[in-house]
Amino acid sequence: MILRFIPPLLGILMFLFAVSHVAKRVAGSQEGRSDPPGPVPARPAGDIIAATGVVEPFTETIHVGTPVGGIVQEVSARVGDKVGQGAILVRLKAGELEAEVRVRQAALAAQEATLSRLKSLPRPEEVPAVEAKVAEARALALDQKEQLERNSLLSARGALGNEELRRKELGYQAAVARQRAAEADLKLLMAGAWESDLALQKARVDEARAQLDAMRADLDRRTIRAPVTRPAADGGPVELVVLQVDIRPGEMARNDSALMLLGGLSPLHVRVDVDENDIPRFKAGVGGEARTRGEPAGKFPLKFVRVEPYLVPKLSLRGSTTERVDSRVLQVVFSLPESASGLFVGQQLDVFLQR
Repeated sequence: MILRFIPPLLGILMFLFAVSHVAKRVAGSQEGRSDPPGPVPARPAGDIIAATGVVEPFTETIHVGTPVGGIVQEVSARVGDKVGQGAILVRLKAGELEAEVRVRQAALAAQEATLSRLKSLPRPEEVPAVEAKVAEARALALDQKEQLERNSLLSARGALGNEELRRKELGYQAAVARQRAAEADLKLLMAGAWESDLALQKARVDEARAQLDAMRADLDRRTIRAPVTRPAADGGPVELVVLQVDIRPGEMARNDSALMLLGGLSPLHVRVDVDENDIPRFKAGVGGEARTRGEPAGKFPLKFVRVEPYLVPKLSLRGSTTERVDSRVLQVVFSLPESASGLFVGQQLDVFLQR
């Protein structure tokens, strides 16, 4: 009979032991708990619009790319460097283009030399020689004329036949033709280059210069420079900071991806996503407050900059089960004070906007 009660008693003892063990674990966990560091931020009032924001440069993030692909020869900028507008960031290898530029320069120099020669015509050294030929042709024509006159007198007296007189006439006509040819050559020489020849040579020079400019432009595309942005608020040049470098010497630079990220960090901006459900309560021009995550005591006043009136799909989700993935947001840009420190581009902030 006693053996029948042993299994139930063992079960009751094991149950009591399990309950005691669980109670001790719970008590120990409660003793080891500690309060969270820092004060718990007060929940904003009902007239405040809560949103999320992302820190960005006041120039927005500039994705620097390359118009052509190629092997990287030199990376002149590092992360954190301050670069001026137009500063060289990356150089691509372009040995063949540099040689082609020299060939185009030589071709342009040859065409320009030909044009200069045409403009300088006639050469002073050529004029005396042509003038001497003209004088010789005139002398020969005069000699043939005198012989023809003497032979005409002899033929009238019957001392010279008609055949010989005819030969002297033809000789005189040939001498006159040579004189006219020599005078025409002198006139042509003194007139200089023909206007049509000058126009044709000028066109050849322009063509060679255009080919050189095109080759230089193609070579210049292998040098990546910092972009020229709008001037700062004080009218001075914008100082850009290298935020990220994603290329190294020897790597293949592609024209479909960014090589570097640049931006102006003075002052920083915050791009705030206002949910479409909160748009009726939002008023352009109002200020707000931003708080850093992980340190609720860090607060920064926000100054309104602009509203981008085109609604975009929401990218950052809060994880709520009732949140629609296809919701859209209105992006509003605010400016942080110059004294704001400890913030980084891309950092998320909790933003509370006034109504």
